[in-house]
Amino acid sequence: MPAFNKWSREMARRTKADAAKTREKILKAARDLFSKKGYDRTTFEDIAHRINLTKGAVYWHFRSKPDLLRQLVVYSIDQATGDQRIIDLQPGSFQELKDGLKEWMARIVMIPQNRQHIKMLLALDWSRPALQEVKAQFKTLDNSVINVTRTALQSMLQSGEIRADVDINNVSYTIGLSWIGVLHCQLSAGGKDYDVNTVIDFLMESIGERILA
Repeated sequence: MPAFNKWSREMARRTKADAAKTREKILKAARDLFSKKGYDRTTFEDIAHRINLTKGAVYWHFRSKPDLLRQLVVYSIDQATGDQRIIDLQPGSFQELKDGLKEWMARIVMIPQNRQHIKMLLALDWSRPALQEVKAQFKTLDNSVINVTRTALQSMLQSGEIRADVDINNVSYTIGLSWIGVLHCQLSAGGKDYDVNTVIDFLMESIGERILA
């Protein structure tokens, strides 16, 4: 009986590992097809065919295409930030936040796989009703640039680095959306006419003049 239990645990472990590998293959195939064909034009059959699975196997891991996209959003952000995830840096000062935004930008722009992840996300039509649940989930991710910025500003408020009357939510969106705009330009045009670090410095210094104590 002990030998059988050990065998059962080993088989369960292998089954779980195999399922995780299959799930990741599906996510990567979906990312590639969404990037090339678009979200609307990609079917579960397309994804299954790309990695030699049945459509039923894809449905076993993801109950619908919006569900797949929701989990792909999380996977894409995790992959694009990786070990350099800015939230792991726990920026506690305005300078650390600025440096973290530069590092995050560089990691996405310089690594081809990361560029593909983010370009796929930026290409989605987030105004579509079918994507509203996905959009809502995206806003809650701890490692999204806006939430990371908000957490950092809250820490600075507690330490007295920024003024007590600062609207943290609006400043977080100002920094986050501006950063996303710079990233979008970097991914689409390459930023040949400007230095991205200088742009981020200017953005943060301009905001710092208005919020630092």
